[in-house]
This record gives sequence, structure tokens and C-alpha cells, in this order.
Amino acid sequence: MGNGIGARIAAIAAIIVGFVALYFVGQPGGAPNVSTAPAGEIEPAASGVVGDSNVAQFTLDNGMRILVIPDHRAPVVSHMVWYRVGGVDDPPGLSGIAHFFEHLMFKGTDKVAPGDISRIVARNGGTDNAFTGHDYTAYFQRIARDRLPLVMELEADRMANLNLSEENVLTEREVVREERNMRVESDPSSQFREQMSAALFLSHPYGRPVIGWDEEIQQIGREEAIDFYTHHYAPNNAMLVVTGDVEPAEVLSLAEETYGLVHSRELAPRTNPAQPPRLSEGLAAYRRGRVGGELRQPLPGPGCGGGGPEERQTLYSTLDERRCQPAGHLRHETRSTNRRPFPADWHQRRWTADL
Repeated sequence: MGNGIGARIAAIAAIIVGFVALYFVGQPGGAPNVSTAPAGEIEPAASGVVGDSNVAQFTLDNGMRILVIPDHRAPVVSHMVWYRVGGVDDPPGLSGIAHFFEHLMFKGTDKVAPGDISRIVARNGGTDNAFTGHDYTAYFQRIARDRLPLVMELEADRMANLNLSEENVLTEREVVREERNMRVESDPSSQFREQMSAALFLSHPYGRPVIGWDEEIQQIGREEAIDFYTHHYAPNNAMLVVTGDVEPAEVLSLAEETYGLVHSRELAPRTNPAQPPRLSEGLAAYRRGRVGGELRQPLPGPGCGGGGPEERQTLYSTLDERRCQPAGHLRHETRSTNRRPFPADWHQRRWTADL
């Protein structure tokens, strides 16, 4: 890939990430601090120009924010809808429901049969998928520019008319549980990451796995799904990002004809729990007999940036070789250590553990 093309792609990606981060993470519990033009008025973004293409944003009357990044190198478009809902918004006792909805959104509507959204996109030469994080859930399609009205109609339809029948909810719940078995229960490093996050975040929802705890996934039923959908999947809780061979005025017109028909809803408030100070240092350790190795990760303690007592409290989470069943639950022991103080930027570093 040439340096010029690579630089343009990097610039476009940086703009999308910047706007999405500002909208979804920058203002927890409140309105995002992003200036937008009223419906019908296109406002160039602060970043101005990417190559020779203006970046524009605007807001529909129902509160849906839209970002358009024209790029005319090929007659294709990327269409994304980002919802300001993720793992942090899972209600207590229902961890994983935000990720669960990533699955449910493909179960169809009154107009579209279950699974047909992806089949329709594929028949028209496109690809689609979705992903969930702690702070957002996003759905996207890549398709020829003349098929943009089609995917906008499909996405707007499932934003307003998702089929949440008892059968769809219960069937997909088992699919999610099987995904957890495959991605977490059969992967010791994933199990360890879950245990470490749960110990690291004392009260913040970042300590819960996005996919959810299996015991809590089983508690999600049709009533819980309808309530979550009603209070999170709404145009005033979403941002549309369209990049590719389009013009802002064209996207605005299509959005008004599709998303503009979806009514705004009363949203569940997003909380931002405070993380209490950690008063003791810890070490999360995970053992699994069949693996033949041990994973360890230090957790921050009172010695951050300034040393600390030589006798430290160490947290162990010991699990036996069965399917993540606690052998000794959580136990504490005092041990002598000469480890260096944990760095001040510990929370910004990724950790790795090799078996």
C-alpha cells in the first residue's frame, strides 16, 4: 500500500475514533460534548479536510448524530451505527446483556426473517458484522455505494422493530453461552484475564466481562431483553458513521428518509461509578492442572509510586482443573516480597501471560 493511501486511511480512522470516543466515553452519564449542526445544515468537522474531502456532521430531529467522511477512491461505502451502550450499562445481575443484544439484533423484524439481514447484505455484494465493548456496541456493513439506501433501511428497521419473541431470546441465549464456553471456558488465558479484571476493579463495571458471567446470562429473559432494548436502542442514543463514495447532502437525505422516521425514546441514565482506592497490593494467580503452567499478574497497591511495606497482602484466585470451579475460592496470605513499586501508568499498559 502506498504511503499516500496509507496516510489517508490512517487519517480517516483517527477522525472516526476521535468522534466516537468523544461521544461514547467522553461524557459519562450526560450529553456528549460534540457540536453539531441542526437537521438539514451540514457542519464541517473541526478536523476540516481529509485529502480533498470535507468531513461533515449533523443531527436529525430525533437526536441521532451523523458523521460523513467522503472518500471517492472506489465506488463503495462503509456504513456503521454506534450505540452508546456497552458492558458498563449491563444492569446488576444481568452482565452480558449488551453483548447479548449484538446477537439479538440479527434475529429479524416483522419485515425481515431471522438471519436474513446478513443474507440480504451478502446477496447485494456486501459484508456485515457487529462488535461490543465496555462503552459501545456497533453494527456495520461494507457495500457498493448504490446499495447504501438498502442497508440504511435494514438498520433503521431493526432499531425500531426488533423481533424479541420468547423463542428468539431463549435460543440466542444458548448461543451466547456456547460462545462463552468456546472463547473463555476453554481458554485459560481468557479465564485469567476475567479473574484479574474482577479483582482489579473493586466497584467499576469494567470489572465485569463484556460477554457476561454464565450464571447471570442464564437470568436474561424476554422481559429483561425488551426493557434493555426500549431504553438503549434509540436514535437519540446512536451515531451513524458513513465513509466512502458519498456526499454529505446525499447521506443526510437518506438518513431523514430512514432513521428520521424512528422516534426517540427515554434513555436509561448512564452512571459513572467511582473506583475506591486500593489499600493493599495483590497478586492474581490462576492455576489449572491440565495446562502445566501458572499465570500471575500483580495488582496495584499502596506502594504505587512510593514503595510500600515489605509485607504485602497477596490475593490468590485458585481454580482446579475442572471447568473454572473454585477450589479454594478467594484466600489471602501474607508473604514477603521485594518487587519494585507498581508504575504509575499501570492502568494504561497491556499485560501478557505465556503458558
